[in-house]
Amino acid sequence: MLDRARFPRLAQYADTLPQGFASFPECRAKGSICRHLLEKHPVTGPKGLPDEIAAFVERPVPHSSWVSECACMGLHMAIGDAYGMEEAAYDRWLYDHNAGLLEGRFMFRSIMSLATPGVLMHGAAIRFNGFHQGTKLEITSRNPNAVEFQLGYPKGIYSDLCLAAFRAAFQVSLDMTQAKNLRCELAKAEPAMAFFRVSWEKWD
Repeated sequence: MLDRARFPRLAQYADTLPQGFASFPECRAKGSICRHLLEKHPVTGPKGLPDEIAAFVERPVPHSSWVSECACMGLHMAIGDAYGMEEAAYDRWLYDHNAGLLEGRFMFRSIMSLATPGVLMHGAAIRFNGFHQGTKLEITSRNPNAVEFQLGYPKGIYSDLCLAAFRAAFQVSLDMTQAKNLRCELAKAEPAMAFFRVSWEKWD
C-alpha cells in the first residue's frame, strides 16, 4: 500500500492516474532511465511503494528493457520524497540527474558545445523518441533565435512534475551550447499535449 505520508509527491501523481501505475500500458520507457536513477539515489527498501515501483527497488531492470512510463515517472517522485527534497532541491536534482547521464561522454559534450540550440533540439527529439514509446516529441517551428516543440501523449499520463523532469532534460543539453541568455520553458500544458519553447541570443 502506498505510504502517502512518506511519498506525498508520488501519492499526488497516483491520484491523477485512472488505474494507478498500471495505467497507459502502451506507454513505456527504457529501463536504463530507472537504473541510473537508483544507482545515484538508492531507495532503502520497497515498503510503502506501489508494486510497480517497488519492483525497480527490489530488482534492477536491464538497461535495454522497456518499463511502464507511469512507474518510471513515479520513480522520480519517489526518490525526491524518500530524500526529503523540497521543491528547489527537487528541481536541481532533476537537472543534475540528466547531466549525469552525459558524464564521461567528452566527445559528445564537445560536439554539442559547437551546435546551435536548434540543432540540439532536433537531436533531442530523436533521442527522446528512442527512449519512450506511446508518446512523441517533435519540432513545430524554428527560426535563428528560437525553437518551439511539442510533446504529445495520452490524456492524463503526465502531471506538471513529469513535464518539469522533461524540461530539465532539455535544459541540460542546451546549456552545453555557446548560446547566450538561453531559456527553455514549458509554454503551455494541455491534457494530451505540452508545448515548449527555447530562445537565445545569436552568437558569432
